[in-house]
Amino acid sequence: MCHLKLMIKSYIQEVGSMDVDIATVLKKNTTAVPKEAPKDLEKLKPRKIYKEVWFVVYQSREQTGADVRKSYFYLDDKHLYNTACLEFILDLITKFKGNHQDDLKCFSDMLLWYINVRKLLLSFIPKIYEV
Repeated sequence: MCHLKLMIKSYIQEVGSMDVDIATVLKKNTTAVPKEAPKDLEKLKPRKIYKEVWFVVYQSREQTGADVRKSYFYLDDKHLYNTACLEFILDLITKFKGNHQDDLKCFSDMLLWYINVRKLLLSFIPKIYEV
């Protein structure tokens, strides 16, 4: 059991340098950098899954009353977004009728899988670390 605990702790330490929620709990900074914005961001349709490189464009506000701006989310960068944001993206793509069902399933399955893995890792942290 001690080896399993050590393995999980090592894994959490590695993931903790890249995952924003885990880094926050461990009081670390993330070292990962997001991908660059698509060149034609303003022309792309919000909530549509672009499967060539698996990303979604969405609209957001930094704060109440601020201007709406287009942002982007690459599936590869899921570790750089907190769980609430991942759930927001999941909600957006699910409600958009223009997404192909196979693309939607693949994208949403990956997001749900990552959310659940993250929650599991976060549940181990108090048992392994003194936080």
